[in-house]
Amino acid sequence: MNNSEFLDSVAAESTGNEEICAEKDEDVFDQELQALENANNKEDEDVDEVIGTAAEDIGNNKVRTENNKNSSGSRMVQVAKTLQLASSWLNKTRVKRSENTPRVDSFLEKLEMAGPSHLTRNSRKMMDSSASSIVIDPSGSLHYWWLIVISISVLYNWIFIIARIAFSDLQTNTISLWLTFDYLSDLIYIVDMIVQFKIGFMEQGLLVRDPKQLHRNYMRKIIFKLDCLSIIPLDLFYFEVGINSVALRLNRLLRLHRMLELRATIETISRFPNFLRLCSLIAMVLLIFHWNACFYFLLSKWIGFGSDSWVYPDLTSPGFDSLTRQYLFSLYWSSRMLTTGETENPPQTDVELFFVTVDLTVGFLVFAAIVGQFGSMITHMLHVRREFLEQADAVKQYLVFHEIDADLQRRVVSWFNYMWGTKKSSLDRDNVLSKLPHPLKTEIAVQVHLETLKRVQVFADVEPGLLKEIVLKLRSQVYSPGDFICKKGEPGKEMYVVSSGRLQVVQDDQETVIATLNEGSYFGEISILNLSNTGNRRTANVRSEGYSELLCLSKEDLLEALTEYPEARKLLEVRGRRLLRRSR
Repeated sequence: MNNSEFLDSVAAESTGNEEICAEKDEDVFDQELQALENANNKEDEDVDEVIGTAAEDIGNNKVRTENNKNSSGSRMVQVAKTLQLASSWLNKTRVKRSENTPRVDSFLEKLEMAGPSHLTRNSRKMMDSSASSIVIDPSGSLHYWWLIVISISVLYNWIFIIARIAFSDLQTNTISLWLTFDYLSDLIYIVDMIVQFKIGFMEQGLLVRDPKQLHRNYMRKIIFKLDCLSIIPLDLFYFEVGINSVALRLNRLLRLHRMLELRATIETISRFPNFLRLCSLIAMVLLIFHWNACFYFLLSKWIGFGSDSWVYPDLTSPGFDSLTRQYLFSLYWSSRMLTTGETENPPQTDVELFFVTVDLTVGFLVFAAIVGQFGSMITHMLHVRREFLEQADAVKQYLVFHEIDADLQRRVVSWFNYMWGTKKSSLDRDNVLSKLPHPLKTEIAVQVHLETLKRVQVFADVEPGLLKEIVLKLRSQVYSPGDFICKKGEPGKEMYVVSSGRLQVVQDDQETVIATLNEGSYFGEISILNLSNTGNRRTANVRSEGYSELLCLSKEDLLEALTEYPEARKLLEVRGRRLLRRSR
């Protein structure tokens, strides 16, 4: 073999080796690509392990590529494709993981990280703490009944502590009974403080339930300090001064604010606030008389019974030694002194003169308070009637000025008397609730008129939302006996629902009664829906038999309400046509 043939064989062998290596490398790359694709479909395999395996394969491939120095440049292209495929697969895997991971809201994250309060975290803590704590609604029935319980306990102390101090026989005769009541009252006082830590308060119209805020709200008030003073156990000094020293319990009187709170609560929720104010005023006056009687008996004891004509007579005198006589005599003296400023016998000593002067001052203030309270209550009770009578007088003066015939004037006066006798309210009742917000007016109107409206057959199956819309648009009108609500042939602009009373459907002669409409009946829907071929004209004569109250719904208001309820409008039209056919 010559040199040229040898070189050709070497070149051929080298070329063959290159082709073999290229084929082997292509097989290796195909295997790597297949492995990556399989790894991409395998969701349970760990991402880091797959990436490491792919990188190791790629590294081995690079080693083999370097060893094959005579390989073509196409293998580098395959390596680049492999790396690109691995990178894209890694990105897809990360995206898939991020989709399964809950996304953090950047706005909430900012709120949580901004400021020292950490709003979100504290909100969760507040919700958790409030959920595990009992909060008493200050406007609820539980708070109301507890106020009654604590007020009875406070009233017990206000009546009997001073009485037991003044009348020693009252204390010594039934001491075991008093001790039972005393410590039961103390227990109620302690429970009341615990309850007040649980009473919520309103902030911007919302009930605060956070225990820390409730505690802070109670403790920063003056009533908390008074409550603490009222439960100081001064009774422990009984061991030093004796068990009959009831004056040690005078600090129990500091809980008076709970009685005042009960009074305010009752006046707020009661249907008869004026009567309750009157009862409260009488109770206050009697309590003042009671305390003044006890002071008079104490002063008589200090000066000396029977030492002069002003003090209480000597206990050894016949008829003045019993406990009942002692209290009633002192109460009589107290009430007479505070109301008239006179006593059977004038004071004799300086102490007696000073006491009488103080009593006269207190009596003057009590009398002024009584007169003022009574005057205010009477004015308030008569305010509505005075306003009503002023309107009635204005109408009657108008009738007289225009020389209206006597029969019509009599009917007007009779109508006013009926309105006051049955309604006890002003004439402008539609505007009474005008200052209330719309949601409250809606709820009130629903409770007042919804049951009546449900009895109307045409509204029996309509949506609740439409009923509420209609209820808000109803206006009340009262008709006198013989008044025509509508006459046949007149333009119909309103439909009516009978709220109370009876109506008569009469023929054109206005004498023959065709039908009677009672409470819950309705009419006028044919005219306002233009169902008749006569347009929106009335199809019957309707007259009030006695005094009747009707709920009136105008055509414009009804059509406005039906705009959002097309199905209900179709139903109303169907029932109206059915009624029209029956009337023919």
